[in-house]
Amino acid sequence: MASPQQAPTLRKQARETLAGIPWLRRAAPATLDRFVAQGSLRSFRRDEFACRQGEPADALLVVLSGIIEVSSSAPSGNRHVLTHLQVGRLLNVVPLLDGEPTIYDARAHQPTAILAIPAAVFLAALDAERPLADDIMQLLSFRTRMLAGRVSDDALMPLPARCAKTLLVLMEHHGVPQANGILIDLKLSQEELAQMLGRSRQSVNQEIRKLEEMEIIETAYSRFVIKDVTALTAIASNY
Repeated sequence: MASPQQAPTLRKQARETLAGIPWLRRAAPATLDRFVAQGSLRSFRRDEFACRQGEPADALLVVLSGIIEVSSSAPSGNRHVLTHLQVGRLLNVVPLLDGEPTIYDARAHQPTAILAIPAAVFLAALDAERPLADDIMQLLSFRTRMLAGRVSDDALMPLPARCAKTLLVLMEHHGVPQANGILIDLKLSQEELAQMLGRSRQSVNQEIRKLEEMEIIETAYSRFVIKDVTALTAIASNY
């Protein structure tokens, strides 16, 4: 939970964040005020879980600061990292709508703050405001198409192309221009990259070394710098 000293600042930040989320753009201002007033502020240290796969979902989660890693785990303990959610991203839409358990694990990739909007408050707003419900349906449609694209990539793309495409997607969402290229401003070990690709660390490390030898990327301190976007895009398209 946020401390009493942090709460007023975080609630103001939460209201500003909600106003900037495209999927909530047509919600009434009073509805966004209610989300903030009735929501709870939750803070997480790195690797703490915001929600767990298979558990009941009691709130819509909105990222206010930091980054949330979304993953799926097998009984063996193997993990597949699906994505990293930044400020303004929403979690738990599907389990709130269908009443089933949470689909994925969501853990803090770094210190993170979240607004948890109670399920009853969120669902009542959907019932009362058709434009808001339509926008949430658009969000679900968008995510379904993204998931379909990932399934196709997993089945059809060879590892070099998948590795290149994943780096390009990370650059799109976390890229910061630098003198020597575009920094992916997300601390990500090669083990974590391998978990995103669903391959062994050894095979992914080989692809990263090839890209470094070709001077397309540079790695240092669990971060990647894209030095040649055109060359990386060509590799991503070669399948």
